[in-house]
Amino acid sequence: MKKVQRLAYLTIVGPAAVILTGVTFAFRRRGHHHLEPGTIVVSNHVHDFDCLALVRVFWPTGLRFNSQLSNFDIPVAGLILRAFGTIPVDVSDVRGFFSANAQALADGDCVVIYPEGDITCYETSAGTFRPGAFVLAVRTGAPVVPVALVRSGRKLGVKWCRPQLEAKVGPPMYADETLPRCQAREELRQRAENFVSQALDEAVRTHRGEAVGVSR
Repeated sequence: MKKVQRLAYLTIVGPAAVILTGVTFAFRRRGHHHLEPGTIVVSNHVHDFDCLALVRVFWPTGLRFNSQLSNFDIPVAGLILRAFGTIPVDVSDVRGFFSANAQALADGDCVVIYPEGDITCYETSAGTFRPGAFVLAVRTGAPVVPVALVRSGRKLGVKWCRPQLEAKVGPPMYADETLPRCQAREELRQRAENFVSQALDEAVRTHRGEAVGVSR
């Protein structure tokens, strides 16, 4: 992330994240989560603004998001995406996706990838994670930090009901170097997907008042 982008991130994106996530999700940041430079963050995708929730979780560490190429053609939004170093994703250019993200990681940036590919709108289970983020991790040796965005109920607002959104952050996960690359990628993908799935399941059970056992 360039110096100008970093300054804009600290002075504009941060305050905007606090305001918009407070209004939209009744989101509260719980604790501080440090990211090492060159980390891949993977998360379920539940809302158009959940990227701002991730900004709050890892603040003040700068995050570079991946976004569909078509989003860069949206008036105003496209300018904002470019201004903050968002990485455009062209589904027809897989090589470009890996090259851009690998360079960002090499520069010490932390990149965010939504492995489900689509917004799941507060689903209570995670969709199947696509392999791209984990291929990138195997190729670069970068750690993967999984994040589960879970809906913990509804909070009454002044004029509307806002969903309560909480972020559960997992530990850094590394590819198993003892495995062949294809197996290492799949094993890492399953570990990250399982973390998010278990967090969503526990949130549902807690909301229903069921006992949640300790995972092993």
